[in-house]
Amino acid sequence: MSAIESRAVGMDGVRVASPAAVAAGGVCWAGGVAQYAVAQLVAAAWARPYSLKSNYISDLGITACGLFHVRHGTSYYVCSPGHGLANASFVIFGALRIAGAVLLRGIRPAGHLARRALILWTLSGPGKVIIGLVPESSRSWQGFTVDARPQ
Repeated sequence: MSAIESRAVGMDGVRVASPAAVAAGGVCWAGGVAQYAVAQLVAAAWARPYSLKSNYISDLGITACGLFHVRHGTSYYVCSPGHGLANASFVIFGALRIAGAVLLRGIRPAGHLARRALILWTLSGPGKVIIGLVPESSRSWQGFTVDARPQ
């Protein structure tokens, strides 16, 4: 087996990659799913219930307790006693996403939409690392904030 073949795509536009690199890259990307299990463990430790509907996943990494104001809504109380674990899981997940992209770089999916999707997926890795290293409650966070409201 020298490459991955799909009946829908065939071998057009697919470069050959070593089976070991493909397997390791797949493990990196699949292993990242564990981050969501960690998030549920951290959320379970909240005194006030964490809401998948109302809270952001980055709220799990906030290092201070208190009211936080979001630009498009009202203030809400956040206190995440497991913020260290949450932030570590964000960094690890981002690193696994980047490592998987490096290991799978020998495979180029056919079609421009698939290539663009792979690029966006890969670029989200450093974003996840930043979320873990610079929590929402950090003063440094303001440097990463983008205001997308109409002027």
